[in-house]
Amino acid sequence: MKKTLTFTLIVISIVTLTLFKNLRSSDSTVSAQEDSVQQEVTPRFVTPPSPAQFITMTRGEPFLQNEESISNYPLQANELPLEGKVLENLNIPEARALEALHELLHICAYNGNNGQLVTGFTNVEVTNGLLGNNAQKRAFLSSLHPRINQYGELVDRWETPYEFHFLSARQVEIFSAGPDQEHSTDDDVVIMMGTQR
Repeated sequence: MKKTLTFTLIVISIVTLTLFKNLRSSDSTVSAQEDSVQQEVTPRFVTPPSPAQFITMTRGEPFLQNEESISNYPLQANELPLEGKVLENLNIPEARALEALHELLHICAYNGNNGQLVTGFTNVEVTNGLLGNNAQKRAFLSSLHPRINQYGELVDRWETPYEFHFLSARQVEIFSAGPDQEHSTDDDVVIMMGTQR
C-alpha cells in the first residue's frame, strides 16, 4: 500500500510539474505576443523633433507670403497701411504700438476679412491673417516686418509674443508682457477696443 501511495504521489508530482511548465511557457508565449502587438501599436521615432520643429507644431505654421497667395505686393510702400509702418519703429512706447496693432487688426477686418476680425487660437494665426491669409487674400504687413519673429509671431519691443484674447468677432484684447517678458505681471500693457488699461 505504501508503494502504491508513493507511486501515486510521484505521478501527481510529475503531472503537476509538466502542467506548470506548460502553463509557464504558455504565459511567455502570450507575453511575447502581447509585446509584439504593443510594439506594433507604439509608434517609434527615429529622431525626436528638434526644438524649432516642436515650437512650429505647437504654435502653428507661418503663412508663406508670395504672389500666388496674396492679391497685393506688401513690399511697396503704398501697399501697406500707416499702422504697419508705425509698428516698424521698435522704440515707440508699447502702448502706442498696441494702438497701432489694434487699428491694423480692424483695418484688416474691414478691408480683408468681410468685417470680421482675423481670429485664431495662436499668435501665428492672427499674424497669418495680417500677412494675407484672410478672405480677400490681402496683406497688411510684410513677412519681413521687424515685429515678426522667426516663428511667424508678432512680438512686442522686448521680443515677447503678444497674446490675443478675442471677446467677439469685433472685439479683441491685446497683451504685451512688458519689460519683464512675463505675461500676467504688473508691468503688462493691455489694450482693448483702442483704449489702454
